[in-house]
Amino acid sequence: MPAAKGTHYSPEDVAILAAAYETICDAARLREGPQTTRDLVASTVLEIATSGQRDPLRIMDAAMRKLGLRVQYAA
Repeated sequence: MPAAKGTHYSPEDVAILAAAYETICDAARLREGPQTTRDLVASTVLEIATSGQRDPLRIMDAAMRKLGLRVQYAA
């Protein structure tokens, strides 16, 4: 999941983006799914971050909406 050319992230930014990515994968139960789906989540998180967003909940919400993902609850 390469960053956009010329984009730099601080260690704090990386932690925020990683938290958003991990939360999405857990909430949508993507851990057992194809790697390409998780790659798409990562790319979308980075895309949203390049717009300047740094709130992990807003990043998560925007990425899930954009990808059409929903929280999957255990049965």
